[in-house]
Formats: sequence, structure tokens, C-alpha cells
Amino acid sequence: RLNAIKANMEESRKNTEAAIETKLDTIKTDFEAHKREAESARAKVQAYIDEKKGETEAKIKEWKTNRELEKLEKRADNAEEYAAYCVMVAMAAVGEADVAILEAVAARRESDEAQLAAV
Repeated sequence: RLNAIKANMEESRKNTEAAIETKLDTIKTDFEAHKREAESARAKVQAYIDEKKGETEAKIKEWKTNRELEKLEKRADNAEEYAAYCVMVAMAAVGEADVAILEAVAARRESDEAQLAAV
């Protein structure tokens, strides 16, 4: 009976290990596929931040007063794009966190197995 329990535990461990490796490979592949998009989004977020530094409240008020609609429209478009790029950056960070979590689980599992083998 003890041998059966050990065999069952070993099979469960192997299944868990395989599931973790499969999930990690899938997430890494997906993450790498979207990495360039995320880097581009980060660059565009930084560009927006740099551009926004030049927009003072007084300048925006002046645009409103003078009815400079093109400038106000461009500012609104830029703000919407900035929001979309921020979402893309956040999604990339979540993907990166997924990879880190699964790598940590795999590393912990390997460490635990090595400790058990040493006993």
C-alpha cells in the first residue's frame, strides 16, 4: 500500500510538473510575441509624457479662449492614445508577472525536490 501511495504521489508530481512547464512555455511564447508591441507602447507613453510637459494650464486655457479647435482636438486624441498605450503597458506587465510566477513555482519545486532527494 505504501508503494502505491508513493507511486501515486510521483505521478501527481510529474503531472503537475508537466502542466507547469506547458503553461510556462505558452505564456513565454505569448509574452515574446507581444514584447515588441509593449516596447512600442512604452515609448509612446514616454513621448506623451514628454509632450504633456509642454502643455501648461495657461496654454490650454488660451486654446479654449481663442477657440483653437485643432490643438484641442489633437490634445484629446493624444490623451485617448495615451490611455490605450497605458493599458497595453499594463497588460504586458501582467504577462511578465505570469512568467515570473511560474518560473518561481518551478524553481521552488526544483529546490524542494533536491532537498527531499538529500534526505
